[in-house]
Amino acid sequence: MIDTNYLNISNILKAIDTQQATLFAHIDSSTLLPDWINCIISDLKKV
Repeated sequence: MIDTNYLNISNILKAIDTQQATLFAHIDSSTLLPDWINCIISDLKKV
């Protein structure tokens, strides 16, 4: 039997991943940020 708590946790993590991806895509499309912030964001994406 599959543990439903595990499924709930994995669904929450997937949702967080999706939100982060959307946030990063939105930040990428904005050229208002200084270069050093863009560098930090691109480093975070590599992880």
